[in-house]
Amino acid sequence: MRKLLFAGAALMMGTAPVAVYAQDMAPQMTATQQSQYESWPAERQTEFMGWPAEYQTYYWTLTPTQQDAYWMLSVDQRSKIAAMTPMQQQQTWTAIEAQLASQSTGSTGMSGSTGTAASTSGMQSGANMTMRDNAMVQQIPAPHQGEYPLCTDGRTDNCINPREAGKNYGNVPLDYWPGEPASQMSAQEKMKAKSDM
Repeated sequence: MRKLLFAGAALMMGTAPVAVYAQDMAPQMTATQQSQYESWPAERQTEFMGWPAEYQTYYWTLTPTQQDAYWMLSVDQRSKIAAMTPMQQQQTWTAIEAQLASQSTGSTGMSGSTGTAASTSGMQSGANMTMRDNAMVQQIPAPHQGEYPLCTDGRTDNCINPREAGKNYGNVPLDYWPGEPASQMSAQEKMKAKSDM
């Protein structure tokens, strides 16, 4: 639910990262705001108190519809809105509200967690929402055809070790554990192990 990206708002938000600082002191709430706060579930109250003070103050300036939508925004989206000018914020909220209105599934209002869940499910099933994958795909070579050539000093990829191919030359696999890994051996121990081979 938090990963929901409002298509219209995403264009206006840009991609500039904004640092979020720990809150120093929670702003004072009016009696109405305190009443609304106390009606929230404990998880929402905890999340709200974890927001920076400027986010908490900004939240109370929003309309009820915008407040419900604010809960659906990710931390990154909230930080982008906080970094905007008031005019950009208004344009973004206009786009978000337009998307909410077009995605409405006939739920009765958007107050509380029930309204938020209903509006979110309506937005997720909407026809106007387009999800795109921007994953990078690494091109791999075509599968090898025929027999693999023997490995040599100059060829170490897509080849077979001579001993594995039944030849009597090349690296000899060890039949014992040489002791500690080379990364834990001293330089002298490495030299001794090389000379023993």
